[in-house]
Amino acid sequence: MNTNELNSLIRDYKKLEKLSHVSLDDAINKVTQEVAELIEAYTLSDETEMYKEAWDVLVNVYSVAQELWLDLNFDLQNNLENQKNPINLAILNGKWNDKIQTLRWRYTRKEISTWEVQEITIELVREVLNYSDPDMDITDMIQRNISKFWPRVSEYKAKRL
Repeated sequence: MNTNELNSLIRDYKKLEKLSHVSLDDAINKVTQEVAELIEAYTLSDETEMYKEAWDVLVNVYSVAQELWLDLNFDLQNNLENQKNPINLAILNGKWNDKIQTLRWRYTRKEISTWEVQEITIELVREVLNYSDPDMDITDMIQRNISKFWPRVSEYKAKRL
């Protein structure tokens, strides 16, 4: 994975979010929604839908990470376990959301470091990658999501008015 290429693609995706009036809260909520859809696709043994939902989770996680200035430069290929555990995925999503909200000082008085949020984000990404197409690079996944999002920008804006 080329880190510069990945960061550039995420910046392109963030531009589409801005054009669509998609906020950070929207992206965080979208992760939770997409994780639920990913788990559903897995339980239905719908591999095509599972791959699609995994891509959607990943692009939104990376979008949130970039907005919060998290450094997600790590080797993905060497950490894939290819084991799917939907309960673990749901728990990780909840922990990730809690740490993101704590970092943003929402709904809590706890304190947290950026490093802790970065660690749970990496853990969530690794878990989601177990559900993604093993033949597709993460940059390809994000590029595909950008292509899918672009024609729908005006639809998102219309819902915001």
